[in-house]
Amino acid sequence: MKLEETILGHLILQPDLLNDLDIDKDFFRDQTQRLVFRELKKGNSDISLITEKVNIEGIASYLAGLLEGIPRTKPQSLTRYINEVKKERLKNELIKLISTGARSNYFDHDKIQAIYQEIVNLDLSSEKKTTVLLSEVEPQPVEWLWENYFPLGRLSMLSGDPNDGKTFFALDLSARITRGAAWPDGEKVGNPGAVFYLTVEDQAADTLRPRIDSLGGDPSKITILKPESDDFICFAEKDGLQSFENSIKGIKDLRLCVIDPILDFSGKVNPNAPEQVRGLLSPLSKIAERQNIALLLISHLNKAQSMSALYRTGGSTGAWLGKCRAAFMIFRDQEDKHLRYFAPLKANLAPKDPDRWSFRIIEGRLEHKMITEDIEIDDYINPQLRAEARESTYAVNWLKEALDTGPVDSKDIREKAEEAGIPERTLYRAMRKLKINPKTEGFGKFKTSIWSLP
Repeated sequence: MKLEETILGHLILQPDLLNDLDIDKDFFRDQTQRLVFRELKKGNSDISLITEKVNIEGIASYLAGLLEGIPRTKPQSLTRYINEVKKERLKNELIKLISTGARSNYFDHDKIQAIYQEIVNLDLSSEKKTTVLLSEVEPQPVEWLWENYFPLGRLSMLSGDPNDGKTFFALDLSARITRGAAWPDGEKVGNPGAVFYLTVEDQAADTLRPRIDSLGGDPSKITILKPESDDFICFAEKDGLQSFENSIKGIKDLRLCVIDPILDFSGKVNPNAPEQVRGLLSPLSKIAERQNIALLLISHLNKAQSMSALYRTGGSTGAWLGKCRAAFMIFRDQEDKHLRYFAPLKANLAPKDPDRWSFRIIEGRLEHKMITEDIEIDDYINPQLRAEARESTYAVNWLKEALDTGPVDSKDIREKAEEAGIPERTLYRAMRKLKINPKTEGFGKFKTSIWSLP
């Protein structure tokens, strides 16, 4: 597509940009383009109306071709396109003027200098400014796929150990989008939308399709790579990024793209090297913004079980989580292996902290339940903390029972706890969890501390 046609396509999509651009009807050399531009200047931005007014054979197909693959853009981007066209025309005029001068042995130096200066001025006006006043930035609300959870136009991450249910959860999100169902918290998904699911770990025929069917999704709205295709998308390569964006451009009403798992499409990128990870994710972030989709990266946890949950995601935390605006973790309950938890690690754009959820996979569907009590993720994924958490839970239950009949002297409590095999540090941790505030009674050698439930 010629640059003039690209510009016209942008103007049809965003006629309000006309007010910000230095452009008139003489800019377009092609007669059809001039007629379409004239209708836009009149305020006739509806394609049906333009088709009616510009009574030329094949105009409808022509307009459809102009709009194909044209994303929304900003005035400054379109200004650069316009300046490129103007510069190309001035250069051709300059070449023609010099060629004519060479044949006639006469050069119009003033005119040559004037055209050259115009080209220089266009170059200067096209230069990207690296700074802007904050007052010049128009505030915009965050658009959400699922409010407080997954923002549109941004990267999000979902991590967890193998077989903890990450793919099932992502497919459940996909199924809800394709049928326009509600999210687990009751918020409306909206009109049914499309999903692009990129994976090489799970087979389409025996995993993806059966799960989408059991989840009640519409498989006609989910695009995947052809199972028999030898082509492989690598986001560490420019061709891979271009191929990916070209693939999603043509998907109507695309809302969500899942990359499961991200490392399978990262080539030789070292997941622990921050600069390499940022170089991988920055272009993906731009694609998500340009296409206004939620881009969900699936990640396995690293092997450092003693580390906090924030540092278990993939590799370099500063890069992976730093580039993602939202991040969540899925993990299993240690007592009930069929029970999973979905908990936020970060939610930068959310006006309030997202709720935590538990879910079970029953007959191919996810049954969600909102969690009201506090859950310490580290207690579930860190073996040492998990043991301490179990010990703490036992101590809390024991202490509640010991104080159920009324206040007890702290000395008696400590002695009974020791008999029950509860270390003193665990007993005091249980005391803090129960929000027990010991009260002092008596004086001198008769002074004692009394514990009672709030």
